[in-house]
Amino acid sequence: MVEAALVVVILVALISGIVDISSLARTRIALERLASSSARVTAMGASPASTDLDVLEAVAGSLETMPGAVVRRVMVFRVESATGAPPPECEGLRPETASASGVAGLCNVYGPAHFAAMGSSVQPPMGCAPPSWEGAWCPAQRSRQQPAADHAGVLIEVEQRPLATGMFTSQVRVLTATAVVLLESEVP
Repeated sequence: MVEAALVVVILVALISGIVDISSLARTRIALERLASSSARVTAMGASPASTDLDVLEAVAGSLETMPGAVVRRVMVFRVESATGAPPPECEGLRPETASASGVAGLCNVYGPAHFAAMGSSVQPPMGCAPPSWEGAWCPAQRSRQQPAADHAGVLIEVEQRPLATGMFTSQVRVLTATAVVLLESEVP
């Protein structure tokens, strides 16, 4: 009996660890795919005035595939470094309200309040003029002319709540994924 109890405890711990790590890996993969598809949305930009809103809608729709994940921020930024990293001026931005947030000519940053506002019946302020959410780096002002087109990046940061069993990884984990694309030329 004692030996069986020890073996069962070890097996339960092992299985719980496998389930938790698998859940975290699944969320990480889904987040990387979401960043890539969001960057493609930014690159294509069906309508320059709706590019960032399209990214936010894609992120909101994909959260269902990541159980326990909550968006901390989404950043659409102009890539200025060879590494594809967000501009240092934008790194610390984490908006608390659904108002415009970003650095002029460099990035637009969206937080949980923006996603909550999107779920309401009020249309979010978009465009280049205040109080637009996209006012800092307006989609209509992004260069799409080749060969000098802008490179755009999308950074998505989520909190992964306690995983499936919570046995080993009961704390909240922060996962981040970034994707960079060259903006496509507009087709007449």
